[in-house]
Amino acid sequence: MRWRLSCIPLVLGLLLPRPGAAFPQTARQLADDAYGALRHGQRARAAALLEQALDRVRRPDLEARLARDLGYLLEALGRHRDAAGAFARAARIAPDAPTFRALGYAALAAGDTGRAIDAFEAARVCDPDDPTTLRQLGYLYQRIGARRRAAAAFRAAMRTADAAGEANPERRLLLRREVRALGKRIDGGLALLWRRDGPSNAPLTVGGRVLSQSQGLAGIDGRLPWPRLGAGRWLAGSGRLLWALDGDRPTPRAESLQAGIGLKFKPFAHETLILGVERLIAVGALARDDWLLRASWSRGAGLEAPPGHRSWLFWSLYGDVALIDPGDPDLQLSGAGRLGWGRQFGPFVLLPHLQLSTLIVDDSGGTTSLVEGGPALEVVLPFGGDRFRAAPHALALVLAYRARIAGTSRNRSGATLSLALRF
Repeated sequence: MRWRLSCIPLVLGLLLPRPGAAFPQTARQLADDAYGALRHGQRARAAALLEQALDRVRRPDLEARLARDLGYLLEALGRHRDAAGAFARAARIAPDAPTFRALGYAALAAGDTGRAIDAFEAARVCDPDDPTTLRQLGYLYQRIGARRRAAAAFRAAMRTADAAGEANPERRLLLRREVRALGKRIDGGLALLWRRDGPSNAPLTVGGRVLSQSQGLAGIDGRLPWPRLGAGRWLAGSGRLLWALDGDRPTPRAESLQAGIGLKFKPFAHETLILGVERLIAVGALARDDWLLRASWSRGAGLEAPPGHRSWLFWSLYGDVALIDPGDPDLQLSGAGRLGWGRQFGPFVLLPHLQLSTLIVDDSGGTTSLVEGGPALEVVLPFGGDRFRAAPHALALVLAYRARIAGTSRNRSGATLSLALRF
């Protein structure tokens, strides 16, 4: 911004005619006074004088230059809406990509996302191969929930950067992750957990994701189209099937099969709180037919490699509250935390970490609790990505030692192994 302001006196000095030229005397004097005020650091006075000069100027070329300079000056004063008006005036007279981009940034600062999009689209028409314009359009479309347009703009930005030979691996990785997130309408997975010390004939813990016995879980969530929710909010249909493992085999014990189907809602754009309602459907003899209400929350950092890093610190927290049969509720509380150091090895990601998990179940059989902690190693193989999209799928193997810390559950300390497919 400083270099733009420093250019204003030079532009004014070169473009304003000298006495005797065919330029209205009042406008020339006002512009000269604006030049002097700006030289003495009087930005507000300079802006006022330029506004008056623009009311009197008659030469279109000078009007466009002065309007553009006024726009930069108003931006420096924090008058973003007025700055957008000045840039719009300049663009009407002399449309070009830099002026439309300046209009877009000013409109964005003023909180007018629609006008900002129109301005950057106009800049794109003037200069179709500018990666900066395309990236900005991607983020703006992402803001209003136009997922396809945002992804298309990000892809176009990467293509034009490739064509121009602009190598920026860190920016490229961020854009590929944006494209991946925008394209994911369906999330799901298959997970298997083996632990020898879990009860072999107890009903499954269907509320939380902290598992106290060997079991399998297959689930899928599909985002439902609801554009009015805006970016960062969504409504999804969900379905899952749980089962207790038959000994050391991944096949289910038939009497343990438990199904569920429901809805999930993420109400806040910047919070990972997810509310859900699910109809539990008994398939096996130990399963149940009932309603389940739940709220889950998670937070974390460094869950993927930061751009330009091959090793990094990561952490995550997760909490879940579930009520089964709201009329006579069974309560299930679960939580987990991880802290570790990630490392990239070719296509594989190694995540050694410490973990702590809790589980509390209060039902007709009484209250059962379990607190466990210990070291773990997760090996992840992402797959399915390309030049313009980060890998959306992954295979993960986790070997952990779960040391019993407290609780009334019959679980003892021991090793666990889990295998998961995420898509």
